[in-house]
Amino acid sequence: MQERDAVRRVAVRCDCRAEDRLVRALERARIPRRYEHCDFENFETDVYDEDPLAANWNRSLAEARLLVQA
Repeated sequence: MQERDAVRRVAVRCDCRAEDRLVRALERARIPRRYEHCDFENFETDVYDEDPLAANWNRSLAEARLLVQA
């Protein structure tokens, strides 16, 4: 417990709790081990710039990056 002021005391979670939460979230995601090294920097598709769907892929990738950063 940390004392925030003279009247009230508040419990504050330690930083290790956030680390545990991340580990549990990754375990629940059940991402196969073969994808553990993957991230947005090495993400590749077979879609080329001249492909009509390339704009959709690029927009989806940008939105996924924003979601993860939030």
